[in-house]
Amino acid sequence: MSENEELKKYIWMVKFLDENTQGYLYLYDMIQGKLYFTDKFCRKYPILCAGETGVSLEVWSEIVYPGDRKQLEINLEKIRQGLSKNHDIEYRLIDKEGNRVWIKCRGKVQNNAEGRPWLLLGSVEELQFEHKVDRLTGLWNYDKFMEDMENSLKQEDGYLLELGIDNFKKINVKNGWAFGDSILKMVAEVLENYAEHPMKLYRLSGDCFAVNFVRGKREDILKFYYAVQKKLKKYCALSAGAVEYRHESEVESRVVYQYMENTLDRAKHEGKNMLKFFSLEDYQAGMEQIVLLEELRTSAENKYKGFYLCYQPQVDSHDFSLYGAEALLRYESPSRGVISPVEFIPLLEQNGLIDIVGEWVLKTAALQCAEWRKSMPSFHMSVNISYEQLRKKNISEIVLKTLQEAGIPGEALTLEVTESMQLQDYPYFNRLFYEWRKYGIKIAIDDFGTGYSSLSYLKGIDVDETKIDRSFVSRIQYNAYNSKLLSNMIELAHSAQIRCAVREWKRKRN
Repeated sequence: MSENEELKKYIWMVKFLDENTQGYLYLYDMIQGKLYFTDKFCRKYPILCAGETGVSLEVWSEIVYPGDRKQLEINLEKIRQGLSKNHDIEYRLIDKEGNRVWIKCRGKVQNNAEGRPWLLLGSVEELQFEHKVDRLTGLWNYDKFMEDMENSLKQEDGYLLELGIDNFKKINVKNGWAFGDSILKMVAEVLENYAEHPMKLYRLSGDCFAVNFVRGKREDILKFYYAVQKKLKKYCALSAGAVEYRHESEVESRVVYQYMENTLDRAKHEGKNMLKFFSLEDYQAGMEQIVLLEELRTSAENKYKGFYLCYQPQVDSHDFSLYGAEALLRYESPSRGVISPVEFIPLLEQNGLIDIVGEWVLKTAALQCAEWRKSMPSFHMSVNISYEQLRKKNISEIVLKTLQEAGIPGEALTLEVTESMQLQDYPYFNRLFYEWRKYGIKIAIDDFGTGYSSLSYLKGIDVDETKIDRSFVSRIQYNAYNSKLLSNMIELAHSAQIRCAVREWKRKRN
């Protein structure tokens, strides 16, 4: 029997069996480059069934989703070269309605009399992946990502990359949800355009996407990210976090996922629109921050257990007599001991705890001031107050009530605001400060000289005192320029009728 006669026999067999098959049967003549389908397949998909003449692979590719054509081409080329006997691949077709349909395409190779790969006989099965496909973008979703990641960790080496659209909530608020959806679709399309086999793409949730670089290398991640970033820069910015995985590793998939999430968070926290690779040291530091935050919350809910105040003496520069003290917030962690304020105060500010903790500081410091005023009636207390506290509607009443309950006059209290707060609403704050001044409370700018607009502060905010940052004071006895600069800053404050204080002048000079 000739090859043509045998081919006709196979075509007849495909048509006969296809009517009683749930999926669709096909025949691919690799020597002639022709594909044969039945009428049943052509009723759903926009391809012209040409009977026994078949269609070219180019015609078939037109109904394959563009993002999947490359992997199909690679798979078929391996079969044509005799490197593989089986065809088993999942990809998407475009039906007559324009819908993307996930299929599993299987097939087995039949060699000709000369031993060359000749016919690929197989089936196309439509996959019921509604629960694993993101409806908006057509990418795989979180469930499929976790399933595939589990399999990859057992069999392959590679990288996972998570990408997040920066400030996506603001994009939605400014332009509407429909515009936000169009951005998500655009990102998905760009990812698919730059993806290469065997990379897999996913939309995890919200504005986050993931790429599984099976057998990928670090340079592949860099090349892919910067290409996508450049393509999308007119429309949105992307932060990304990448983590390497090894099939021989015993790390569980959920832990690898946490590594990836943490790395993306680090990219966003450190400035956004950047790619970061996983670092175990950074991850452990991040976990410490999470644990510390939980401890801070627990302490705040448990009558502020673990928080305490230290008091830094304030001395009159004329006669070096004790003037008062500044209340400094400190914290002792149950797991790590004493924590630096540089570490825990930003956590309080970023997570909505500084308001209640700041109020506790004010009350505790006021009570301590009242106690010390029993032996030193003129004793004075300085307390830091946060921007969040200042924006609170009833903050004026809270401060005045605290003084009343502690039994101390307003003259005994100075409230310090940090220059880095950027108090731009000058009229609001001046009205607030004026109300307090009526009761004798003084207002000071803390860390003066470190912000963006030191002079504008003196011009815009009505304050009684500036506290020059320690960076201007450190080692001034060894640096004539710093000494002169400090003198000028003090002179400037005095010329505006503002008292000036400096931190940690540890050495009395003759």
